[in-house]
Amino acid sequence: MSGIDLESMLSTIHDLVAFSPRASGTSGGEAAAYYVHERFEAAGLDRVWFEETDTYQWTPTAASLDVDGEAFDVMPVLHSALPAHNIVGDLGTGPQGIHAR
Repeated sequence: MSGIDLESMLSTIHDLVAFSPRASGTSGGEAAAYYVHERFEAAGLDRVWFEETDTYQWTPTAASLDVDGEAFDVMPVLHSALPAHNIVGDLGTGPQGIHAR
C-alpha cells in the first residue's frame, strides 16, 4: 500500500488512544468514530457513512476470585487500565511478572 508507513500508523494509534475511553456510547467513542470517518474520506474512500446500531454497556455489580479456597481482591476492568477509567492503585501480574502503576 502506498502512502502508509510505520510512523503514520503509530500516529493514528496514538490519536485513537488519546480518545479513551472509546467504549460505545461515550464521548471518546464518538470522537474516535468521527476521526476514523474523516481519515477514510481523506484517504479517498468515496462511500463512508455512519451506521447506528444498538449497543450494550455492562456495569459490574460484584467481582470475586477464589483459588483453592483463598480469596483474592479483584476489580473488573472495562477495557484496559487507562487513566480515564479512574483506576487507582497497583496493577500487576504478581511478584515475578510485569508490574505497572
